[in-house]
Amino acid sequence: MKSNFKIYQAAFLLSLMIFNSVFAFAQQGRGAGNVRVKNEATGKTEDIKLYKASHALVIGMSDYTNGWQKLPGVKADVAAVQAALEKQGF
Repeated sequence: MKSNFKIYQAAFLLSLMIFNSVFAFAQQGRGAGNVRVKNEATGKTEDIKLYKASHALVIGMSDYTNGWQKLPGVKADVAAVQAALEKQGF
């Protein structure tokens, strides 16, 4: 059972790293596909739209087999990640 905990812990830490990366990226002003550039002709800084939409596939797995227990918080975690990504333009 101890090794299962380590796997859960590693998966949780990985999801936190991904979640933090999304927010760091969004805070740079590029979360919705924009990049900030300086227009050499005018000297002004502008936001340029790189693409129309951002997409994310959020997967939560909790129905394991071979003696593994179901993870009780997966549905809530997926909903929280989805809400955070949608808030950032995904």
